[in-house]
Amino acid sequence: MDRQRWLMFGVLLILLGFQFRLVQSFALNSQTTRALAKITQQAPLADNSSMTNMLIDVASSPSKTVTPPRWIGGALIAIGSGMTLQSFAMPRTS
Repeated sequence: MDRQRWLMFGVLLILLGFQFRLVQSFALNSQTTRALAKITQQAPLADNSSMTNMLIDVASSPSKTVTPPRWIGGALIAIGSGMTLQSFAMPRTS
């Protein structure tokens, strides 16, 4: 990869890290919540999976709130800073 890509990815990771540091939680919309529920659905102990699917489909506007860990923002900022500094150390390829 060349110098500009390292710089671009580094800056994007820094900005994404700041976003994670400033926001405490994300509220997903109903379509994303339904898709996440279908993907992460585990095998139930009882045989009521049809009832669960019906409740997911019937619910008017289910929404899920995702709270990311606090350390993710700092980790993204650190990785992005490293990538940005690495891009400045690379030789120019004109």
